[in-house]
Amino acid sequence: MLKKPVAIVTATEKHWINKALNDGIYEPKSKVLDLNVSVDSVNRALLFMDAFIKLIEYRGHKFGKSEDGFDTVFFSNGIEIKVDLREALKRITANGLRETTEYVFTGDFIFRVSRESDKKEWRDGRISLEDNLAIITAKLELMAMEE
Repeated sequence: MLKKPVAIVTATEKHWINKALNDGIYEPKSKVLDLNVSVDSVNRALLFMDAFIKLIEYRGHKFGKSEDGFDTVFFSNGIEIKVDLREALKRITANGLRETTEYVFTGDFIFRVSRESDKKEWRDGRISLEDNLAIITAKLELMAMEE
């Protein structure tokens, strides 16, 4: 359950509710998080991003959309690092009259940060992404300081 979510998380939640209701009222992409997750995982994704954004802002940084529309962490030294949350997909091949391939969501999240050629990913495993928030934040700050 979200408690006092940041504005972009609230807008994203509203976007997903409207999408589920299929009422055609969508928030502009510039005002919502770019999440590539299944409907079943939306709540967890919103909780994770809300905690991540609050931690980033607590550390004195800003979160928002870059000029090219990507979810981005802005550091006081002018460095911008793109972030991306998605749900892993699994490829399933069915052999019928002809072979078909389908992709299904697995429930495992992948969080990626990137600045030019410097990229790093964290994936759900023994340790969930939520338990890696401090490590993710530390890596972001190190990437920003290295510039």
